[in-house]
Amino acid sequence: MSVVNQTLKVEKIFIIDDNSKDSNLLKEKILYFKNKYKKIDFEYFKNKKNLGPGISRNIAWDKVKTDFIAFLDSDDIWHHDKLKRQLKIFDEFPELSAVSSAKNRINRNNFSGFVKLKQILFSNFIPLSTVLIKSNVKNRFSENHYAEDYSLWLDMICEGHNFYYMNNVLCSENKRCLNTHNLSKNIFKMTFFTQLTLFKLYKKKISFVLIILLSQMWELFKLFARILLKLF
Repeated sequence: MSVVNQTLKVEKIFIIDDNSKDSNLLKEKILYFKNKYKKIDFEYFKNKKNLGPGISRNIAWDKVKTDFIAFLDSDDIWHHDKLKRQLKIFDEFPELSAVSSAKNRINRNNFSGFVKLKQILFSNFIPLSTVLIKSNVKNRFSENHYAEDYSLWLDMICEGHNFYYMNNVLCSENKRCLNTHNLSKNIFKMTFFTQLTLFKLYKKKISFVLIILLSQMWELFKLFARILLKLF
């Protein structure tokens, strides 16, 4: 609902079913929306097997013919004016490749502006469902089941794409889906693939070797801290 109720109407909605068990229910909902919102083009794709979030998003991205693409996970909700406010940022800074925002609550650092590599190396503060990106960007999500979005943001910034962060809450977690399996909650696998993503940066940004190493150490520290919190 949060997509079709945007103040700036969307042209097309891709629904990627990653081989879910409730496909029939999903198809019924899509048919309902097709009949109710006839001016919006809906397309549904079901993967023959579970491919993971990165590949599923890439499937939709490769089919996009509009100037922009935005992503929305099933457990998130957009605020009604998300797209309109983000497109204003693109109008203000035409050199941008992507615009993101805060999710659930504003950033404690009150940071708004262009994202620097040094900033995102120590924290992936760009929530996937907040991102609006120019569809002609050639980079794609990694095929991992974990940290696939973080890998994309780092690749883009390393290659010179301008990323803008709005410290405004334009997306929230859907409280009805709090019990849904969340890949990011598997802290061991998430840490492993985050480390792998950071390790790949050594070849791309030789001048950042020390900072990348420090960011990897920071990720390990956070892992151990979480383990201790669970134990005690």
